[in-house]
Amino acid sequence: MKSLCFPRALETFLTINLLRQDRGFFVHKHIKKILPQLQDTRPSQHQKPLISSQNPTMFTREDCDRFVIDVKIEGPDKMGKRLEDFLNLHRTFANKSNNPHYLVRTFNRLAEAARTHAPNWAVARAEETLAWDPNNARNWTVLARCLWTRGRLAYNSGHSTRSKSELREAINTLWVVHDRIECV
Repeated sequence: MKSLCFPRALETFLTINLLRQDRGFFVHKHIKKILPQLQDTRPSQHQKPLISSQNPTMFTREDCDRFVIDVKIEGPDKMGKRLEDFLNLHRTFANKSNNPHYLVRTFNRLAEAARTHAPNWAVARAEETLAWDPNNARNWTVLARCLWTRGRLAYNSGHSTRSKSELREAINTLWVVHDRIECV
């Protein structure tokens, strides 16, 4: 039997959805109608799924929301190891699943929340999202907003030269994304 070549995103989607216990059968039944050549990748009763919704090391939307609120109120420096462990959990998940979607969304939200408290940290998170997904216009926008905030804070503290370079870098970032990504 020939094996099918799927794009990586479709393969990841199928793997995650076929391994989920609660909706795996439903998805599998309909996918088999569309793609009869697809092999059954669901685990047997004795195997544990690779990615499980009951996995305690997974993060939930509520966890992400809580961290974003805490970073917005306290800043990332006061959160310390707890925040670093959360970020590492996202990095590990993105590496194992080869799906940076959740990492990119969460890091962008954290960067937006932290840009007034710790603009250097926010820029670092925004640059990390670009490393994971350079073709996402939102990543570039968040980076530009963080650079702009860093420039405004430098201006407010009396560093006009540094402020001008940061503000120029923010505007140049937007031009880069304008040239790089086609607007529809």
